[in-house]
Amino acid sequence: METETIDSIANNVAFFKSDAERSILGGILLDNLAYHEVATTLRAEDFGLDSNRKIFFRMAQLMEASGSVDTITLCDALDRNKELQAVGDIGYVAGLIDGVPDRPNLKHYIALVRDASRRRQLDATAAACRERLLNPTETTLDCLNGALDGIWSIQANAVKAEAQSIKEITPEVLNQMAIERKYESKVVGTPTGIDRLDGMTGGIRDAELWVVGALPGRGKTAFGLQVAMESTGIDEPALFFSLEMTKEQLVRRELAAATDVTALAIRNPKEIEDWPRFVEDAAAIAEKHLLYIDDSPELTTRELLARARLYKQRYGIRLVIVDYLRLVKAPGRETRDQVANVANSLRQLAKDQNLRVLALSQLRRPANINDKPTMLHLKESGDIEAHANTVLLLYQPVDEFGLPTGEDEIIVGKQRNGPLGEIPVHFKKTTLKYQAR
Repeated sequence: METETIDSIANNVAFFKSDAERSILGGILLDNLAYHEVATTLRAEDFGLDSNRKIFFRMAQLMEASGSVDTITLCDALDRNKELQAVGDIGYVAGLIDGVPDRPNLKHYIALVRDASRRRQLDATAAACRERLLNPTETTLDCLNGALDGIWSIQANAVKAEAQSIKEITPEVLNQMAIERKYESKVVGTPTGIDRLDGMTGGIRDAELWVVGALPGRGKTAFGLQVAMESTGIDEPALFFSLEMTKEQLVRRELAAATDVTALAIRNPKEIEDWPRFVEDAAAIAEKHLLYIDDSPELTTRELLARARLYKQRYGIRLVIVDYLRLVKAPGRETRDQVANVANSLRQLAKDQNLRVLALSQLRRPANINDKPTMLHLKESGDIEAHANTVLLLYQPVDEFGLPTGEDEIIVGKQRNGPLGEIPVHFKKTTLKYQAR
């Protein structure tokens, strides 16, 4: 279908840059070093003319195999693969260098070809969407997801990163450090509300993925909400994907953490003594905190990423929280593979969109309920720690009657740019909030 689309618009100058393509191929034949500049940005499929795609593909094979290519070796490679006649025979290949200046403006030609390639990709995506819309077996949601997939894929490949020298990078780093020095707090990223933890980590920074692991019912959601409210409290909008609880349940939990009213009273409003004051406090909290909650019970990785990007554009989201990893639907034959797929996708989201991402995960139950969690317990929930910048493990020991002892800890099990250790905390069941101990 892509070939048909290309053929149907081949005469449209906006979609087809044959002169630029020929100049690039001819430039490589004249100077093989030009290939390396082209190959960092263009792939064979970026060429609009089928013959040029075949020629560049064979050029790439020859360059990678022997480090050189010329008219003779190129024609031989095309002939061996029965493509020489299809591209226009020896005459077309030999004519590629005709009219090419001694110093061709490769950057300009490459930009033209890449722009035309993106237009063709967008046209192909639109055609595919139209075809799916006309298919009665396709749901509207499938059509929408397919369109988002195509568009985000084109956008993700729109800019090719190039290596920079330390001379170029250092001024950017110093400028960022100068900004960080002006912060009133030593916490550069999103704080957690626990001073010692923030001091050890500096908070969740841009382009970082944090993973928080805990046993079921041991405060994962509460920790995620606490970080979300800390973020929105400093005017940094947050997005909370809640695949387990409804948005109403989450708001009730947050009201318990942010007011003097206990979680039990929130569940049974008749227990709230000063109702007018509670309503006033709740309204003030809602007004101050830019927290967006998506409580879709089923989300694929694709849908989650698309929504995160959309909300970033629409609301300026800085922090994304996912509760929790196993509930996101992802490719993979086993749960481990699926969870690892989600973690990898969230890492890419953090990096590509310069977001701060906090993912919650369940831990494997230890042999003894009071055994401290380790990275091994997280690893057996899916190979996700490899994708995380920082891993926190929540520990809440209980007494012989199964009641919390109050000697809780947050264990920094992994930190790429900082120390590891155990931080004493106390998780208050009445307010569903972590505090320093």
